[in-house]
This record gives sequence, C-alpha cells and structure tokens, in this order.
Amino acid sequence: METITSAATSDLISRALSFLIDKFTNRECMEEKVQRLQLLLLRVRTVIEEADGRCITNSGMLMQLKLLSERMYRGYYVLENFKYRPIVQSAGQEVSSSPTLASSFGASIKRFRMMSNSTTRSSTVDDLDGALRSLETMVDTMKEFVMLIGGCERVCCNPYDTYLYLDNFMFSRYVEKQHVLNTLLQKNFNNQGAPAILPIIGGHKVGKRTLVSQICSNEKIRSHFSSILHISEQVISRIEHEKFPCVRTLVVIEFMLDVNEDDWMKFYSCVSGMGEGTKVIIISRLEKLARFATVKPIHMKLLSQEEYSYLFKVLAFGSANPEDYPQLSSIGNELSTLMGRSCIIGNVLADVLRKNLNTQFWFHVLKRYKGTLENNMLLFGDHPRSIACKDRPIDITKLIYYPAPFQILPPHVGCDVSATQLPRVTFGDLIVGSAAPPKEMFELMTWESRLPPYSKIVRICVQNKTQNAAPLRKKRRGVVA
Repeated sequence: METITSAATSDLISRALSFLIDKFTNRECMEEKVQRLQLLLLRVRTVIEEADGRCITNSGMLMQLKLLSERMYRGYYVLENFKYRPIVQSAGQEVSSSPTLASSFGASIKRFRMMSNSTTRSSTVDDLDGALRSLETMVDTMKEFVMLIGGCERVCCNPYDTYLYLDNFMFSRYVEKQHVLNTLLQKNFNNQGAPAILPIIGGHKVGKRTLVSQICSNEKIRSHFSSILHISEQVISRIEHEKFPCVRTLVVIEFMLDVNEDDWMKFYSCVSGMGEGTKVIIISRLEKLARFATVKPIHMKLLSQEEYSYLFKVLAFGSANPEDYPQLSSIGNELSTLMGRSCIIGNVLADVLRKNLNTQFWFHVLKRYKGTLENNMLLFGDHPRSIACKDRPIDITKLIYYPAPFQILPPHVGCDVSATQLPRVTFGDLIVGSAAPPKEMFELMTWESRLPPYSKIVRICVQNKTQNAAPLRKKRRGVVA
C-alpha cells in the first residue's frame, strides 16, 4: 500500500513540476515573441515615416508602402490587445471601488465585452504568430524598397500638413494623396490637351474633402496651377453663362446628386476653354460619377479597425506615452472598437480624453458611449455612424452630461458659419458638462480646425418644445441628426 501511495505521489509531483516548467517556458517564449514584434514594428514604422517624407511617384512603391502600413497597424493592434486586454479587468475593479461608480461599471464592462466580441479579433497566440510572420516577411523583402526611397525627393512638411495628417485621420491617405499629386502634376495626354478628370469617390465622412484640402494647400500644386477654383454643383446647369480665367486651373467640384450628360458636356466644354494643363477633381459619394473619369479614379474607404485604433490612441494620448498608462491604453482599445471608425466622434472623444488622463474618467466616457450605442440600437436598430450616413437623427441622451430634449438639423461645413449669431457650444463641452444646452435654438460645433482656413462642422439645434413640460427628474432625450 505504501508503495502504491509513494508511486502516486511521485507521479503527481512529476506532473506538477512538468506543468510549472511548461508554463514558465511558454511565458518566456511569449515574452520573446512580444519583444521581437516590438522591434519589428519599430523598424517598419521608421521606414514608413521616412517614406512619408519623400515624394514617391512610382505606383509599385506606393502599393508596397500601403501594404507595409497595413501590416504595421495590424501588428500594433495585435500587440496592444495582447498586452493590455487583461488589464481592463483590474481597471474595472479599481473603478468599481469608487462609491459613486460601483453600482454601474461592473455590469457595463461585462456587457461591453459581450458586444465587442463580434467586432474585434481575439488577441490569441495565433494572432501574435501571424503578425510576427507577416512583418518578418515584409522586413526581409523591403531592403530594395528602402534603397529606392533614398533616391526620392525629400518633401518639407509645414505645420499645416502635419496638422491635417494627425487631426484629420490622414494616416492611411498618403498613398491616395500621392496618387492625386502625381496625376495633377503630370501633363495631359488626352486629345487636343483636354482637361484630365479625376473623381475621388468615397462614403460618408471618409476624408474626401480633407484629402482635397491638403492637396490644394500643397506648395507644388499652388505653384503649378495659376488658379484653384471651387465650384458648386448648382453652377453646372448655368455654366455656359459663367466666365472663367483662361489660365491653367485646378477645378474642384462636389456632387451630392448625379448630373445629366448634357449639363456635364456643357461644363466640360467650358473647362476645356481654360488654360492648357487644366485639371478637374470630382468629389462625390456616387460611384456612377466615376464614368466621367479620364484617369484612374481614387476610391476612399473607412480606415481599417487596426489603423483607426492606432490613430485614436495617438490623438487621445497626445504628447503622453501610452506605455505609462496601460489601463488607459486598454480602455482606449475597447472604446475604439465601438465608434464605427467614425472620424468625427473619434476626434471629439479623443480631445475630451486627452484633457483628463484619469482611469475613472475614461471608464465613465466608455460607459456613456456604450449606453449611447444601446439606445440607438433599441430606437433605430443601427449603429450611430450608419444612422448618420442616412441623414437620420441620432440619440445622444447618455453621451452628453446634461441631457435635454433637442433635435439637431443636418450639418453645415465651411469657414463662415457664424452668420446666425446664435449661442454656440461645442460637442466636447456637452460631453464633459462644462456647458449645458441653451434653452432656445443654438449652434453645436461638432468639429473645428485649429489652423487656417479654420473650417468648422456646425449643426443647428432646436428645442423640442413638446417635451419641455416633462418633469425635471424625468430623463430627457437628446437627438442629433
């Protein structure tokens, strides 16, 4: 009997030791993989930043740069999910210890995890191995690419370019920007020097106007074209009565609706009478307008989730190092998966979070945005970004600090949007509670650029007077269109 007991004990001890050794070995192996991935990402990011400062005209190099960028964002996404996802549990416990927040955060985070499982990739060992393999392959084959970059002309970035690059979600748009620049700066090869037509096609708020704005501010473009002319689609029907300068001109026109062939031919004939080398950029959501292209159209899509997450954290942390705030990094990852890759709400929330690097505050914003999603799914059956694309109202009751019964009209985009003389509040102020919605009609400034031409996205808000008689303690609903 003692022999059997001794053998069983020895076997159990052997298995336990084997388990501990395997666990320790696996941990060392994973730490080594994480370090390798970090070093690879540093090398790739260095190459991408150097390429962004060069004028690349080779289409093959641009495609290679785009692929390299995608692999880098994927690598950062996997790395941060692998490193920081366990921290969100301890962060949730820290917030739950607060007397004012304990009643709501625990359940909120659990529900959040259930919802985000369908929209995020799990940061497993397979993801880590896959990111490593893909980056190692790219690094092994980019030696020639690096040599070719060294022969490209260096571009001096002014503060305006840097601002557009960061605050307008232009991270993945370098390739599109360079394609547009190459098209505009080359000679027209059409018969009799007819103007080249370049459509830029993309969905709602993917950065079409921002890309064109950056193109128009480029020093090479401004020196190449004698005039840059922005035309509204309403001018098309009476274009033959308009007078345009007979100089090399860059014409930018945005179409919300389709245009008939006769009106287009009148417009094209008029533009053809401008100076030699004139080019036309079409901005539209409509794919059918690509039929007017004389060169390959530019198609713009939403940022990938990996790139959106990376960019959102760059904006949310500002000059702070995310490595110093692992809990906030985890919360930022979680929040970025909920926003539907919306550039505007991403900018608004990043600006709010950057001003208060506090764990409880970030969790509070996460909870409120999660509640906003739940409300819109219940009321309208869709994500707020999808609802906005259809020009329908969005419920923001749980997102703003002082909920109020108001409705918001479609946005106005431009430089001079203050002619109404209405009271104005910013979206960020409503979220943090530094301002309450005025009782009468007012302007809600969703976004404002911080450098010339100081473009703004402003929405007119109207009180819903049918709800004004509701008791003060009753929850009121804020709706944004």
